Amino acid sequence: MRAYASNDLAAYPEITTYRKAISPLSLAQLTRSAVEETGREILSFIASAWNENEQGKVGSRFSPLLCIGGGVFSFQSLLKGRIPHLSRPADPVHANALGYCTLARHQLARKHLSATG
Repeated sequence: MRAYASNDLAAYPEITTYRKAISPLSLAQLTRSAVEETGREILSFIASAWNENEQGKVGSRFSPLLCIGGGVFSFQSLLKGRIPHLSRPADPVHANALGYCTLARHQLARKHLSATG
């Protein structure tokens, strides 16, 4: 997936089958096909869960709607085609952990405030 995300044929590892190497171009094409198929499945799931208005706009009640995690590098462009208001945070890979850390900090501060009066 790193090779796919980097868009660099030289980044693909050497893979062989029956002692014959698979070319980086073939690996790139196979990866692209798998990413597109997986992306369509993700989009179908999101659309069925978040299709909220008569125009079929996906996730229209969420603002902001963030694309997070390592998959952002492979799937964001496909998802953004259907969800135009989708955005990517500065550090999408760590966004979940940072969000939970921020939530924990706020809850701890609120707990401390209620304990001190």
